[in-house]
Amino acid sequence: MNKDKGSIEIELKGPPGGRNLVIVRELTNTMTRQQSFHINGKKASGTEVSQQVREWGIQMDNLWYVMPFWR
Repeated sequence: MNKDKGSIEIELKGPPGGRNLVIVRELTNTMTRQQSFHINGKKASGTEVSQQVREWGIQMDNLWYVMPFWR
């Protein structure tokens, strides 16, 4: 098992008839904190991910908003 790599994938349901939004964050080294992002399979910057999330009206700094099933 390689403990130096990991990834997080979030898929958000799109509007009816629209495409879902898939965001992947890949962490490649815990010492240097290297990371990369992808939006729907295309490489993106952290700024682009933040912008896309804001456009979808998601409050990423509020975990109760992101995970309402924990309430």
